[in-house]
Amino acid sequence: MSQLWRIPCFLLSPHFIRRKIIVTDPINFSYIGSIPETMLGCISASSKLLQQYRKRKSVGPRDLTPTMLRSIEEANKPAKRGKKPKPHKEGPVTKPTKGKTPKKRRSDKAAPSQPQSKKRKKPARSLILQSSSDLDSEYVPLKQKNTPSSDSENKSSDEEASNRGDSPPRSPTPEILALFSSVVAEHSATLSATAKAIEASISQCQQASRAVDASTKECKEATAKVNKLVSQAQLFLDSL
Repeated sequence: MSQLWRIPCFLLSPHFIRRKIIVTDPINFSYIGSIPETMLGCISASSKLLQQYRKRKSVGPRDLTPTMLRSIEEANKPAKRGKKPKPHKEGPVTKPTKGKTPKKRRSDKAAPSQPQSKKRKKPARSLILQSSSDLDSEYVPLKQKNTPSSDSENKSSDEEASNRGDSPPRSPTPEILALFSSVVAEHSATLSATAKAIEASISQCQQASRAVDASTKECKEATAKVNKLVSQAQLFLDSL
């Protein structure tokens, strides 16, 4: 299938033209020379964009400063390998002449280690069982831990409870009383109004029910009269 290749205007920017362009179907896009020239060949010479592009000077390679060149040369130089340190040659070692070596004297026998005195554990004091009265009067526990703190906590809690119990409840301020009375009055007024409305609706319902009863009675009387007239008409027809 033949494909029509169209190049949009944003592709004609110099930043995009410098890049490589891959052509998937070169048969439909015949080009001769560099790709930018062939791309610009399909554009009319009178276009402003093409004229501005032609006015741009071609920028050559960038000139490197001497500092840049030095840094590049230093980077390209091979790294210096460290030299191994030469081993220090020592002089000939003179061996001592063989002679009678003095015998090592055996150290005196170590004195027998004194047996370590074991700490004897004192047996716990055994409580002497006595009668209940004697126990209550004489027995005192050996160690009482945290007794003062518990006593102080109990005292503080008792004092707080006593302070709370003794202080009377706060009396409401007159403003609060006025607000409360106004709210109660409004509530009572609304209740009375609703009660009156309920009574009026009940009376209306009763009147409506009475009217319905009266209309039903009238309907019954009318139906009875009609039935009589029908029966009389049938008798008259039969007599003829």
